[in-house]
Amino acid sequence: MQRYYQMKKPDLYQKKDDRNADYCVEALFSLLQTMPYDEISISALVAKAGLDRATFYRRFRNKRDLVHYYFDTLIKETHERFENMKNQSYENFVQTLLSVFLENKERVLLLNSQDLMPALLNVMKGWGNYTVSEVSPNPILESYLSAAVAYGLIMAWMEADMTPAPKIMAEQFIAMYPQTGTKGIERLNAFIAQAHEKLL
Repeated sequence: MQRYYQMKKPDLYQKKDDRNADYCVEALFSLLQTMPYDEISISALVAKAGLDRATFYRRFRNKRDLVHYYFDTLIKETHERFENMKNQSYENFVQTLLSVFLENKERVLLLNSQDLMPALLNVMKGWGNYTVSEVSPNPILESYLSAAVAYGLIMAWMEADMTPAPKIMAEQFIAMYPQTGTKGIERLNAFIAQAHEKLL
Protein backbone atom coordinates (compact mmCIF):
# COMPACT_ATOMS: atom_id res chain seq x y z
CA MET A 1 0.00 0.00 0.00
CA GLN A 2 1.43 3.34 -0.97
CA ARG A 3 1.36 5.92 1.78
CA TYR A 4 2.14 9.57 1.45
CA TYR A 5 1.86 12.74 3.45
CA GLN A 6 -0.96 15.05 2.44
CA MET A 7 -1.13 18.57 3.84
CA LYS A 8 -4.12 20.84 3.99
CA LYS A 9 -3.47 24.37 2.82
CA PRO A 10 -2.96 26.43 5.98
CA ASP A 11 -5.65 29.04 5.47
CA LEU A 12 -6.84 29.64 9.03
CA TYR A 13 -4.88 32.86 9.36
CA GLN A 14 -3.85 33.45 5.74
CA LYS A 15 -5.68 36.00 3.61
CA LYS A 16 -4.99 37.57 0.25
CA ASP A 17 -3.64 40.87 1.55
CA ASP A 18 -1.53 40.26 4.61
CA ARG A 19 0.68 43.32 4.43
CA ASN A 20 -0.70 44.82 7.64
CA ALA A 21 -0.39 41.47 9.38
CA ASP A 22 3.22 41.21 8.24
CA TYR A 23 3.90 44.72 9.55
CA CYS A 24 2.58 43.56 12.93
CA VAL A 25 4.83 40.50 12.86
CA GLU A 26 7.87 42.67 12.16
CA ALA A 27 6.85 45.00 14.97
CA LEU A 28 6.40 42.10 17.39
CA PHE A 29 9.87 40.70 16.78
CA SER A 30 11.39 44.15 17.00
CA LEU A 31 9.77 44.74 20.40
CA LEU A 32 10.75 41.27 21.63
CA GLN A 33 14.37 42.34 21.31
CA THR A 34 13.89 44.81 24.15
CA MET A 35 11.00 43.56 26.31
CA PRO A 36 9.16 40.35 27.29
CA TYR A 37 6.11 39.28 25.30
CA ASP A 38 3.79 39.76 28.28
CA GLU A 39 4.81 43.42 28.57
CA ILE A 40 4.10 44.28 24.94
CA SER A 41 0.82 46.16 24.64
CA ILE A 42 -1.35 46.33 21.53
CA SER A 43 -0.85 50.10 21.51
CA ALA A 44 2.95 49.70 21.47
CA LEU A 45 2.67 47.00 18.81
CA VAL A 46 0.56 48.99 16.37
CA ALA A 47 2.62 52.14 16.95
CA LYS A 48 5.75 50.19 16.02
CA ALA A 49 3.95 48.78 12.97
CA GLY A 50 2.73 52.22 11.87
CA LEU A 51 -0.92 51.16 12.15
CA ASP A 52 -3.86 51.89 14.42
CA ARG A 53 -5.65 49.63 16.90
CA ALA A 54 -8.73 49.30 14.68
CA THR A 55 -6.60 47.89 11.85
CA PHE A 56 -5.04 45.35 14.23
CA TYR A 57 -8.38 44.18 15.61
CA ARG A 58 -9.87 43.81 12.14
CA ARG A 59 -7.22 41.13 11.57
CA PHE A 60 -6.49 39.66 15.01
CA ARG A 61 -8.31 39.18 18.30
CA ASN A 62 -5.14 39.46 20.41
CA LYS A 63 -1.36 39.06 20.42
CA ARG A 64 -1.66 35.29 20.53
CA ASP A 65 -3.45 35.34 17.18
CA LEU A 66 -0.45 37.20 15.78
CA VAL A 67 1.91 34.45 16.95
CA HIS A 68 -0.42 31.88 15.38
CA TYR A 69 -0.31 33.83 12.14
CA TYR A 70 3.49 33.81 12.11
CA PHE A 71 3.66 30.04 12.61
CA ASP A 72 0.99 29.63 9.96
CA THR A 73 3.21 31.44 7.45
CA LEU A 74 5.99 28.93 8.18
CA ILE A 75 3.62 26.02 7.64
CA LYS A 76 2.39 27.64 4.42
CA GLU A 77 5.98 27.85 3.17
CA THR A 78 6.50 24.18 4.09
CA HIS A 79 3.32 23.25 2.20
CA GLU A 80 4.32 25.17 -0.93
CA ARG A 81 7.73 23.49 -1.07
CA PHE A 82 6.45 20.04 -0.23
CA GLU A 83 3.60 19.96 -2.75
CA ASN A 84 6.13 20.51 -5.56
CA MET A 85 8.13 17.42 -4.59
CA LYS A 86 7.74 14.27 -6.65
CA ASN A 87 8.50 12.03 -3.68
CA GLN A 88 6.07 13.12 -0.97
CA SER A 89 7.41 10.81 1.71
CA TYR A 90 7.19 11.53 5.40
CA GLU A 91 10.98 11.81 5.55
CA ASN A 92 10.95 14.52 2.88
CA PHE A 93 8.16 16.30 4.71
CA VAL A 94 10.17 16.31 7.96
CA GLN A 95 13.25 17.60 6.17
CA THR A 96 11.26 20.35 4.46
CA LEU A 97 9.60 21.41 7.71
CA LEU A 98 12.90 21.60 9.56
CA SER A 99 14.57 23.47 6.70
CA VAL A 100 11.91 26.19 6.84
CA PHE A 101 12.27 26.52 10.60
CA LEU A 102 16.06 26.61 10.35
CA GLU A 103 15.82 29.54 7.93
CA ASN A 104 13.83 31.32 10.65
CA LYS A 105 15.99 30.09 13.53
CA GLU A 106 16.49 33.40 15.34
CA ARG A 107 12.78 34.16 15.47
CA VAL A 108 11.71 30.65 16.35
CA LEU A 109 14.18 30.45 19.23
CA LEU A 110 13.06 33.86 20.41
CA LEU A 111 9.45 32.70 20.57
CA ASN A 112 10.56 29.56 22.38
CA SER A 113 12.36 31.68 24.98
CA GLN A 114 9.03 33.42 25.63
CA ASP A 115 7.18 30.09 26.07
CA LEU A 116 5.10 30.68 22.94
CA MET A 117 5.73 27.40 21.14
CA PRO A 118 2.36 25.85 22.16
CA ALA A 119 0.87 28.21 19.57
CA LEU A 120 2.69 26.15 16.95
CA LEU A 121 1.00 22.96 18.14
CA ASN A 122 -2.38 24.62 17.81
CA VAL A 123 -1.58 25.56 14.21
CA MET A 124 -0.21 22.09 13.44
CA LYS A 125 -3.41 20.35 14.53
CA GLY A 126 -5.19 21.73 11.50
CA TRP A 127 -2.73 21.42 8.63
CA GLY A 128 -2.72 17.78 7.76
CA ASN A 129 -2.49 14.15 8.61
CA TYR A 130 -1.35 10.88 7.14
CA THR A 131 -3.62 9.72 4.36
CA VAL A 132 -4.10 6.14 3.14
CA SER A 133 -6.23 4.54 0.47
CA GLU A 134 -8.85 3.51 3.06
CA VAL A 135 -10.82 6.10 5.01
CA SER A 136 -9.22 6.71 8.40
CA PRO A 137 -11.34 5.32 11.25
CA ASN A 138 -10.66 8.46 13.27
CA PRO A 139 -9.20 11.38 11.26
CA ILE A 140 -9.31 13.71 14.28
CA LEU A 141 -7.18 11.35 16.38
CA GLU A 142 -4.82 10.79 13.46
CA SER A 143 -4.42 14.53 12.95
CA TYR A 144 -3.59 15.06 16.62
CA LEU A 145 -1.04 12.24 16.56
CA SER A 146 0.66 13.60 13.45
CA ALA A 147 0.80 17.11 14.92
CA ALA A 148 2.17 15.89 18.25
CA VAL A 149 4.95 13.87 16.60
CA ALA A 150 6.08 16.77 14.38
CA TYR A 151 5.84 19.25 17.27
CA GLY A 152 7.87 16.99 19.56
CA LEU A 153 10.56 16.66 16.91
CA ILE A 154 10.87 20.43 16.54
CA MET A 155 11.02 20.97 20.31
CA ALA A 156 13.74 18.31 20.73
CA TRP A 157 15.67 19.84 17.83
CA MET A 158 15.56 23.26 19.46
CA GLU A 159 17.00 21.78 22.65
CA ALA A 160 20.10 21.09 20.51
CA ASP A 161 20.03 24.70 19.25
CA MET A 162 18.84 23.40 15.86
CA THR A 163 22.40 22.36 15.04
CA PRO A 164 21.91 18.93 13.38
CA ALA A 165 21.16 19.40 9.68
CA PRO A 166 17.49 18.90 8.68
CA LYS A 167 18.45 15.96 6.43
CA ILE A 168 20.25 14.20 9.27
CA MET A 169 17.41 14.88 11.70
CA ALA A 170 14.86 13.52 9.24
CA GLU A 171 16.88 10.36 8.63
CA GLN A 172 17.40 9.76 12.35
CA PHE A 173 13.75 10.41 13.06
CA ILE A 174 12.54 7.86 10.52
CA ALA A 175 15.10 5.34 11.81
CA MET A 176 13.86 5.82 15.39
CA TYR A 177 10.16 5.81 14.49
CA PRO A 178 9.63 3.47 11.53
CA GLN A 179 5.89 3.52 12.22
CA THR A 180 5.82 6.90 10.46
CA GLY A 181 7.07 5.28 7.27
CA THR A 182 5.58 2.76 4.85
CA LYS A 183 6.83 -0.26 6.87
CA GLY A 184 4.73 0.57 9.89
CA ILE A 185 1.50 1.46 8.12
CA GLU A 186 -0.39 -1.62 9.35
CA ARG A 187 0.65 -1.04 12.98
CA LEU A 188 -0.36 2.63 12.89
CA ASN A 189 -3.72 1.89 11.29
CA ALA A 190 -4.38 -0.89 13.83
CA PHE A 191 -3.56 1.46 16.70
CA ILE A 192 -5.91 4.15 15.40
CA ALA A 193 -8.69 1.61 14.83
CA GLN A 194 -8.32 0.25 18.37
CA ALA A 195 -8.29 3.74 19.88
CA HIS A 196 -11.38 4.63 17.85
CA GLU A 197 -13.25 1.57 19.19
CA LYS A 198 -12.42 2.57 22.77
CA LEU A 199 -13.82 6.05 22.17
CA LEU A 200 -17.15 4.69 20.94
